[in-house]
Amino acid sequence: MGDPGVGKTSLLLTYQQGGFPYQFLPISFDTVTNNIQINNSLVELSLWNTNGLDDYDRLRPLSYPDTNLFLVVFSVVSPSSFQSVTSKWIPELQNHSPSTPYLLVGSKTDLREDTKYIETQGVTPIQFDQGQLLAQEIKAIQYLEVSAVKNEGVKVLFEEAISWGLYGRPMKRTHKSKGGCILL
Repeated sequence: MGDPGVGKTSLLLTYQQGGFPYQFLPISFDTVTNNIQINNSLVELSLWNTNGLDDYDRLRPLSYPDTNLFLVVFSVVSPSSFQSVTSKWIPELQNHSPSTPYLLVGSKTDLREDTKYIETQGVTPIQFDQGQLLAQEIKAIQYLEVSAVKNEGVKVLFEEAISWGLYGRPMKRTHKSKGGCILL
């Protein structure tokens, strides 16, 4: 969940297809179900892509029952989407699904250092420590950053989400992983 344009659809399609989808149509609701192998067990993973437009505020919560974990997504190059985390998305979760945990995800990290983009958009990018601080403030179970375009952090994000959703804990890693992942 998150504001329109933060990269939710790109993130889900990059995970599903293994690379950035350079051509896709924006969607309102979409569900993708995959069977994946986790610790020698076959697990059904359902990913729901919901529209962040205000027009869907009454419809979107209908997809929340039985959710194991939410991804609250903002773009690191969109201060307004960062503010929406506390003004819209967390209140919506607290109202409709207060006991379901959530991860905070900073997307579009590839644009954070793109000076041309930053100058033309006239924005000050959200830095990692700001995202981490917000995650602590909103009691997110973890903060991660991703770039769907570069496919950076995407696999780690979904591994962590699956682990939290199934086991209520982060992935056990035998080596230091890349991808801007920090456990809170």
